Amino acid sequence: MKKIDNLIFCLLISILFFTPLAKGTEKGLAVCVVHTLVLILLSLWIGEILVEKKSHFISTPLDYPIVVFVGLTLLASIFSIKPAVSFGAFWKLIDYIIVYYAVVNKLRTKNQLFLLVSSLMAVGAFLSVWGLIKYLGASQGRLGYELASTFANSNHLAAFLMMIIPIAIVLLILEMDIGKKVFLAYGLCMMLVAFVLTLSRGGWISLLCALMVLGLMYLKKYRFQHLGKSFVPILLIALVCLLFITGFGFNNVHHQLSSFFVQKRRKEIESFNGRVPIWQATLDLIHDYPVLGTGPGTFPYVYEKYLKKKIRDTYAHNEYLQLMSEWGMVSFLLILWMMIVIFKESIKCYLTAPSRTLRSLVLGIMGGLIAISIHCLVDFNFHFMANTFVAVVLTGMIMRLQCTENKGGFLYD
Repeated sequence: MKKIDNLIFCLLISILFFTPLAKGTEKGLAVCVVHTLVLILLSLWIGEILVEKKSHFISTPLDYPIVVFVGLTLLASIFSIKPAVSFGAFWKLIDYIIVYYAVVNKLRTKNQLFLLVSSLMAVGAFLSVWGLIKYLGASQGRLGYELASTFANSNHLAAFLMMIIPIAIVLLILEMDIGKKVFLAYGLCMMLVAFVLTLSRGGWISLLCALMVLGLMYLKKYRFQHLGKSFVPILLIALVCLLFITGFGFNNVHHQLSSFFVQKRRKEIESFNGRVPIWQATLDLIHDYPVLGTGPGTFPYVYEKYLKKKIRDTYAHNEYLQLMSEWGMVSFLLILWMMIVIFKESIKCYLTAPSRTLRSLVLGIMGGLIAISIHCLVDFNFHFMANTFVAVVLTGMIMRLQCTENKGGFLYD
C-alpha cells in the first residue's frame, strides 16, 4: 500500500501548490477543483483501508472538539438565513478536516516531513519571485502599489508568507551544508522582500510579534548556541532585503507606515480606524444571533443593516468576530479551545522532541501559527482556502510530532 500512501502525499502537495496559484481559492471553479482533489484523496484512503482490512488511525487531542464543531456547523447551516451558502462553507470545513487527518496519519517519515516543509517553502518562494516580477513591472510611479502575486489581495499573500517565513528562518539556522544554506537564504530573502512589499501593516506587526516570541523561546533554551555560523547569512539577507526595499519600495513602505491610523488609502476599510465601524456593527450582529449565528458564510448578506455609516465590504476584517457572527458564541469558544490545545501541544513537543532538528522545526511551525492567529484580528485570511490549508497542514504536523510514544508521535527515518 506504499504506492497509495505516496499518491495521497502527492495530492496533499498538489493542494498546497494549486490553492495559492488560483488566487488563493475563495470561490468558483477553483473551490470545485479542491473538492475533487480532496474527494480523490479520501477515496484512495478508504480504498487502502478496505484492501488491508484494517485501519491504524492516529487520534489527536483535537478529535473531540472537531466532532463537536462539525455538529455545530451542521446545525448552524440548517438554521442559517442562507442555507445554500452555509452548506458551501460546511463542505470546505470537511475538506480541511480530511486534509488534517491525512497529514496526521500519512506523515510517517522524517523525509516526508521535510518534503512537505520544502514544498511549502518552494511555493512561498515561487509566489514571491512571481510577485516581485509583477511589482517591478507595474509599480513604477504608483504610490501605494501592493505586491499581491497570484492572490486577489496583498494582505492574504502576506498571511500565506508569514506562516512559512519562520520555518525558513529556523531551517537556515539548522542547515550546515553551504550549498543548501545559500539556496535557503535566497528563498528566504525573496519571501521577506515580497512580504514587506505587500504593504500589509497588520502582517508586519503579526510576523514581528511571532518572531519575538520565537526568539525568546530559542534563546531561553539554547542561549546563543548555533547562531554563530548563521549570523553572516542572516546579516547578508537583512542587508539585501533592505537594499531592495530601499531601491524599489521605500516610498510605498513609508506611505503605508504613515497612514496606519490616518486615512490615506483608496478604500476606507483599508485603514485601522476605517475598520472600527464594521467591528462595532459585527458586535451588534453577534448580540442578535448569539447561539448559532446567522449561518456560515452569511455575513455579507446581513451586516449592512447594522452599519451606522455606509462601507462597501463583505467581510468583518476580524476572523474571530466574523466567526462569532456566523457560527455563534459556542463555536467561537470551541475554536478558542482548539487554539489553546494546539499551542499547548506545540510547546510540549518543543520541550520534549528527541532531536534539536525537530525542536527547531516545531518552533518554526509555532511561529507561523502565532503570526496568522494575530493577523486574524485585523483581516479575513481563512476565507481563502490557500491560507487555511497551510494552517491545517502545520497543525497536522504538530499533532503528528506530538511526543507521546503510544500515539506514534515520533517519526522514523
